[in-house]
Amino acid sequence: FLARKLFKVTFQTIGTSVYENELQYYKNNSVVVNNWYDEKNFFPPISQDEQQTIRKELGISTTATVIISTGGCSHIKNHHDIIKALKIVNEKIECIYLHLGQGKTENEEQKLAQSLGVYDKIHFLGNHDNVRDYLIASDIYIMPSRFEGLGNAALEAMACGLPSILYNVPGLKDLIKNDDNGFLIDQSHKVIAEKILTLVEDPLLRKSKGIKAHQFVKENFSVANGVKGIMQLYID
Repeated sequence: FLARKLFKVTFQTIGTSVYENELQYYKNNSVVVNNWYDEKNFFPPISQDEQQTIRKELGISTTATVIISTGGCSHIKNHHDIIKALKIVNEKIECIYLHLGQGKTENEEQKLAQSLGVYDKIHFLGNHDNVRDYLIASDIYIMPSRFEGLGNAALEAMACGLPSILYNVPGLKDLIKNDDNGFLIDQSHKVIAEKILTLVEDPLLRKSKGIKAHQFVKENFSVANGVKGIMQLYID
């Protein structure tokens, strides 16, 4: 309040949800300049064969449905719900879960996977630099976070042309509009499972949502737009 009133400081927020929270809870009006992703490192497959080639290199089944999450392990990131959904999905189809990231709940998640009988369907991969390879090797991205500032990891997955299943929470609800480029869902592992099966059963829908996901983030979260927005703050 003092910075805004006495020193005329302009505050910048990284997405619509952050803007709304700042305004609602702190009465702090701000300027939205969306976060951005690295377009040089995250982009769709360059050929139809790239997914299969990368799967073979990574030792991943070329026929299974592959879901993926990227990010640290915590109760906020809530990978537990993906593991619960995996059990439901694997009762109907072969589904592999690529789990990228580490953190304080990783052991807890592994024990949950063992108790549900899906441990052998999960690749607990830890941290990797070649994240795009794992995204390209996958069919569906899932982020069941309880909240985010702005889901940059989801942006990267969408930039690679993956249809996403995201929880309808602050920081993620800015990334999917009208379910045209993915699914924005209530917080439920059963709904995650339902949407995975919907995308698996309709390859054209999966492809369409992936294409629109890439288009959406490129138009709204590019480096060029971000730099332009930051520059405008100083100009104004």
